[in-house]
Amino acid sequence: MKEEIKTNLKNTNTWLRLLFMALFGAFYFLAIFVFGALLAFQILVALLTGKPNERIRQFHAQLVKYIYQVLRYVSFGTEERPFPFSEWPDEAPEADSTPVPVSDTDAGE
Repeated sequence: MKEEIKTNLKNTNTWLRLLFMALFGAFYFLAIFVFGALLAFQILVALLTGKPNERIRQFHAQLVKYIYQVLRYVSFGTEERPFPFSEWPDEAPEADSTPVPVSDTDAGE
């Protein structure tokens, strides 16, 4: 039993994985910060123009997928390392990906 523990503790692949997990943990917090900042900007754009910015909406969708990939990696859900070790996630069209327009008629009439 003790030899197995010693062998496991000396496994460089596990220590390398832990290093990458710490790195992707930092990427996760950076991605959450960017998401929140863009969300605030998107709300401002929607208030001023009456509709959300399509490019920001698409980037948000990609960022959400990236955050999901990071969480899967750091929770041992996958061995595939997220960006920058793999491709940046593309936005896949969803069944209901049409942004909802902001209008005065939604204000409780």
